[in-house]
Amino acid sequence: MGEHIPTIIISILLALFGAVLPYAIKALVFAFRRSKNTLICDEWYAYIWWTKNGKISFDKMSVEIKKAVLSEYKVKATHDIPPNTLIYSGKAYIEDNNLCLEMSVSNITDHMKDSTRHRYHLPAIEERERLYGFWLSYDAELKVSAGGAVLSRTELTSREKKKVIADKFKIHGESPVMALK
Repeated sequence: MGEHIPTIIISILLALFGAVLPYAIKALVFAFRRSKNTLICDEWYAYIWWTKNGKISFDKMSVEIKKAVLSEYKVKATHDIPPNTLIYSGKAYIEDNNLCLEMSVSNITDHMKDSTRHRYHLPAIEERERLYGFWLSYDAELKVSAGGAVLSRTELTSREKKKVIADKFKIHGESPVMALK
């Protein structure tokens, strides 16, 4: 019996090592990813076309993108819709040369679990001061909607918004927003 005790202790230690190894590898990968600089991590402003009170508006959200542990990036966004301020949290990832954001409302429990998806074209060569794409979610009237979106490192003036709309989006018909009836 006494000669088997070291074997039992070694077996227990190897089992603990095997259980901890995946987490140690994740910690090393996380440390490596955190040290790697990326142009996507920053504070941004998202501008989305949507319907509010029966009219098309170009609303602003504050968006913060940081590196994450379990996904490529994590996202936190704030959207002021009086009388509420919606706080979204979620993840971001790069797919087929697009920056994809998936977020859900995290601060209002009586509000329906509002989730939103954004997809922005990620240019390979030009500087990434502004990204252009689309969003899919609910509008202010709680209808499933989709529309154009701009992700900008700086706030846009009214003149810049008009220029972005004219230069970067093709609008067929009267409305840049599509909504379900």
